Amino acid sequence: VVKFLLGRYVKGKGKEINDGKIAEVKGTALSINVTLGVPVTIDSLKITEGENSENAGGINILKGNVTLGPGAVVSGNKAQQKGGGVYVCSDGRLNMTGGTISGNTAGNGSGIYAAGVITMSGNSQVTDDNDVYVTAVEPAPIVITGALNADNVARITPDDYEYFESNPLIAFDGDAGFTDDDIAELCGKFSVTPYEDYYYAVNAEENSNGGVDGYLQSRYPVDFVYYEYDETTHEQK
Repeated sequence: VVKFLLGRYVKGKGKEINDGKIAEVKGTALSINVTLGVPVTIDSLKITEGENSENAGGINILKGNVTLGPGAVVSGNKAQQKGGGVYVCSDGRLNMTGGTISGNTAGNGSGIYAAGVITMSGNSQVTDDNDVYVTAVEPAPIVITGALNADNVARITPDDYEYFESNPLIAFDGDAGFTDDDIAELCGKFSVTPYEDYYYAVNAEENSNGGVDGYLQSRYPVDFVYYEYDETTHEQK
């Protein structure tokens, strides 16, 4: 078990990193527990094999900002309830400027369970085998602060699908200089977990302040079947 209570910077630099390997943090309980409002940055470090009978298998952000930077990997952790990889409490914030979250398991939020805000930019990615479970927070549960390089950044599971049809699911940093086309493209990098037999997507729409955010939009039923018809005979092809 590794606890960072007062550390400001956690960086996996050492012989393992110099040899091209990732230093690993392993434990039979949660790997990193951030309990005070002191910024923590995790860079070039793998957090794995953490396990918790409640919430937070890998990282538990009770309060303050935790940044996952380049080379950070959160993988192979398990929580029985919420947040297999990372659990973000309402007073916490996860900033992903890089790093990968994959291969974690939990009852809700196998990759991330967020009651606080997640910011994302750069090479940050939560692979599709993990989801990001989000709740209603201001300005939105996910805030994009810069360009995203992955084609598929994350799969989102909202706690209330109807709520996010009229409230931002993804917000965009006004200082990042995004155009409307940029925002539409970035929304397309996120997928949504199907709900009640419907597929959903994140759609760029105008918000109440005249800007553009990402809102949830239902697409079509999971069992929808598309047929093509011959224009002459009007028969199914």
